[in-house]
Amino acid sequence: MLLLASAAGAVYLSHMRVIRDYQFVDPNDKGASVAIGNFDGVHLGHQSVIDLARDGAKRHDAPLGILTFEPHPRSYFAPDVVKFGHEMGFDVTIAPLIEDASIQISSTAIRNALSDGRPRGAAAQLGHWHRIEGEVIGGEQRGRELGYPTANMALDGLHLPKLGVYAVIVDVLDGPHAGSYHGAASLGVRPMFGENTPNLETFIFDFSGDLYGSTLSVGLVDFLRPELKFDGLDALITQMDADCAQGREILKSL
Repeated sequence: MLLLASAAGAVYLSHMRVIRDYQFVDPNDKGASVAIGNFDGVHLGHQSVIDLARDGAKRHDAPLGILTFEPHPRSYFAPDVVKFGHEMGFDVTIAPLIEDASIQISSTAIRNALSDGRPRGAAAQLGHWHRIEGEVIGGEQRGRELGYPTANMALDGLHLPKLGVYAVIVDVLDGPHAGSYHGAASLGVRPMFGENTPNLETFIFDFSGDLYGSTLSVGLVDFLRPELKFDGLDALITQMDADCAQGREILKSL
């Protein structure tokens, strides 16, 4: 059972319940084992905290909870969360900082890896590929005219990885073409055509079909190159051929 509760912006969930105020917590939730954190991205460090709470729930045959806050939890608990536990009658386990061989795992480190064009570095900390999810929207259909029809997705409100071309894994989450595919995606402002609003344009290898209105989850695997402005369409098509060939080579080894 997963609990997601909120007090002063916290979120608490039980049986797929979302409760946004402590007054609405069910009496049956009393004694829950609760993971407390910001959980922005749910990277490996966050997962380790949730695992500790899950272990506690199993030991005590209690509900499992995830508790998050706005603003950051440290403004409520640091540095005295253990002294609070003693006073208020609950146990506290401090999760150790998760590290790999070279870096402390953190949301900041993940964002930096994405901004630097290192999606594998981000994935090593997340425990999965960094994904951009959204609905396929209508575009200018320039890719179709160039022989590379793309699925276009808006990027409003997202932390943008480094702009450029990526080898990607594409999951079509709904509709008649639901499934997993390989592809190459351009994340940027399309300088060749004078655009200035970033979007994601994904070309799916060996695919034929209409994806308008479908929801895609695009996992960034490798950064292939930065955005470029070409002298003409022939040069652009030549580069797109090279991008797709490189992307195929990278993805076939996964």
